[in-house]
Amino acid sequence: MSTKYVICILTSSDIDSLKMSLESAINQNYDDSLDIFIVVNTLNDHYYEEILSYYRNFSLIDKRNRLKKIIRTESNGKPGMGHNSIIDIFREHHCYERLVILDGDDMLYPNSINSIDYIYDNSKCDIINLLGNTRFSFNSHDIQNEKKGKYSIKLNYEIEEMFVNSLCPEFNDILATPSRPISLNRNVLDKLKDYDLYDNECAIYDDYKIFLICYVEHFK
Repeated sequence: MSTKYVICILTSSDIDSLKMSLESAINQNYDDSLDIFIVVNTLNDHYYEEILSYYRNFSLIDKRNRLKKIIRTESNGKPGMGHNSIIDIFREHHCYERLVILDGDDMLYPNSINSIDYIYDNSKCDIINLLGNTRFSFNSHDIQNEKKGKYSIKLNYEIEEMFVNSLCPEFNDILATPSRPISLNRNVLDKLKDYDLYDNECAIYDDYKIFLICYVEHFK
């Protein structure tokens, strides 16, 4: 029996951010099967050992038994190779129908997988891209002086479907990626099997390549 989703969290440094990212993935309000892999793509052997040490016993951290594997992949020190390694992992694990891609400093809203699931089940899409991000910042001084250490954040957000018909002229003058992939299904592996979806040599914005691939495919 296949598992519908695997969340792969890519990390190369900063275990504190990884802990928050993993916690947001574990605590998804999603009732069906959901597995999580930590993908360590780093040249730093000490960082890999730090992760193995901290997550030595998954059950102490993950009461819902969602974290299944820690996988180290070959790194050239650039993000594209790490992202492509996630695609390769998904390709090799045939039991998963859909992949969710997180960087180690990303966090998911509690109902994110439900929202992604709804989009897949109510459209014919094979890949879901984000056109924006939510950023949080906390005053470290205030946090250190908060005795209870608990915070409550209430947010209203919407997920809507949209198609890029043309690139905004602003992208001629700024350094940014118009969108980034958050999820894809196995159909993408068949349709784009001849591509590396991310650029292995870019130091930043390695996901521009997959945006352009999606842009071209949409207008075929």
